[in-house]
Amino acid sequence: MSDEIKKPEEVSAKDKELLDFFAIASHKMRSPLSGIKMMIETIKRGSLGEVPEKQMEYLSDIHKINANMIGLSLDIFEALRLKTTTVNASKEKIPLSEFLKNIFERLEPAAKKAGVMLRNEANISESLEIETDKKMLGVILENLLSNAINYSKAGQEVFFGVKDDSGRLIFSIKDSGIGIPKDEKEKILGPCYRASNAKEFKQLGTGRGLYISRMLAKKLGGEVSCESEEDKGSVFYLNIQKSGV
Repeated sequence: MSDEIKKPEEVSAKDKELLDFFAIASHKMRSPLSGIKMMIETIKRGSLGEVPEKQMEYLSDIHKINANMIGLSLDIFEALRLKTTTVNASKEKIPLSEFLKNIFERLEPAAKKAGVMLRNEANISESLEIETDKKMLGVILENLLSNAINYSKAGQEVFFGVKDDSGRLIFSIKDSGIGIPKDEKEKILGPCYRASNAKEFKQLGTGRGLYISRMLAKKLGGEVSCESEEDKGSVFYLNIQKSGV
């Protein structure tokens, strides 16, 4: 993600004060959480003696919650930074086919662990290049694909597609997972919102990924949208310019 920010005077004093506060708070949260993480891992390795199976299960759960809190502290600050500062998207030519291949390789282990099959149905030329912010685009697509994996059941499939439409690219991530209740679809891209059925399906999670993805898409001159039906799955779309930001 680009760290380029316009001149400090373009950020209001109130926003800067709020950003500085959360930067300090985020750092102070991560320090003890990282210490707890190291202690849990030390105990799990058996460095302090053998750990009974039942206690190991609890330690694993605590480890996951701790990791979630560390990620949350980072993402709260990032969301606030995007909201209160002028973070500029960079312009870089990206060979799209290779770029998508790398994303799939990073997410394949998580999909395999969840018993979910990733299907790449992007019918694009090997030579197709786009001009955009590589890091921002990567964060958006990984967030959307991770969500599709996380809220699908073992044995289900996640389909990824790309459509070249008059100078714009429309990425689609389709799953047949739990879907979103009809009266909650308008809220799903809001800050830290999780659908009621998502909370029942998977206790851990904060809803931060979709909100950050929506803000990043705006930086790329695009948008994130969603079609969904409860118990029948969802399709998330990312629509961005193919050249320039």
